[in-house]
Amino acid sequence: MDDAAFLSQVQDLLAGKLGEDLVLIALRAAGGRPWPRAEVAFRLASPPPGWQGPTHGSAYAPLAPEWRYASGNEEPSDYAQLLADEVERAAHRLTLPPPHATVPTPEQIVERWHWLLDRLALNGAVRQEAHGRLVVTDVDGASFTVLVTPEQWALIGEPLDPQSDDPQDFNQLNPEDAYLVFYEGELVWSVRPELPPVGWGAEIRRQFREAVAQGRTDIGWYAFDPNDPDRRDDPGRRWTRS
Repeated sequence: MDDAAFLSQVQDLLAGKLGEDLVLIALRAAGGRPWPRAEVAFRLASPPPGWQGPTHGSAYAPLAPEWRYASGNEEPSDYAQLLADEVERAAHRLTLPPPHATVPTPEQIVERWHWLLDRLALNGAVRQEAHGRLVVTDVDGASFTVLVTPEQWALIGEPLDPQSDDPQDFNQLNPEDAYLVFYEGELVWSVRPELPPVGWGAEIRRQFREAVAQGRTDIGWYAFDPNDPDRRDDPGRRWTRS
């Protein structure tokens, strides 16, 4: 199935996944990045009272078949849900835009980079392998790689307030997500260093779809093996029969 036929099927599903406060205008293939993307044009059905800002916006997601399969979004229904989530995020930014970012000075870039190194050091020993490539290794020898330049991080890490929450999620929930890559203005966990990022879980999603299609009810995701009476944590978080 080519991208046009795929998006046609997705569009039929997408409108039903959007909330009543959003209206789907169009779904189309788009450029603007080194990888193909899908663009969802939308408008706010009911802008906030007294709203003087924009009422139309766009949301994007990678479109290449290789990426859709790698991320577990090769089925139109799953890809439609992915786009619906991106539209919700874009609509939120439309009504609550972030403060206007200023271009950081060289001194701010250095300051924020040192903050990042200190913050990553809480996760383990930090080693800079190359410009924009940091490897963080914990006491058990497990590691993850951060792919971001000082200039890119300075845009994420502003402002630096020691009393505020981290500007980025540094918690590696899955060891398979071995890379933290700069993507669309933020750091995103991924199983690969290449862009666009691919989060862990595609095979589990396919297994679940297959189980649902077969009408099975004996498979699920557990933090522990449900057959273990002691309910010990299962670090593999494997799919298993209940």
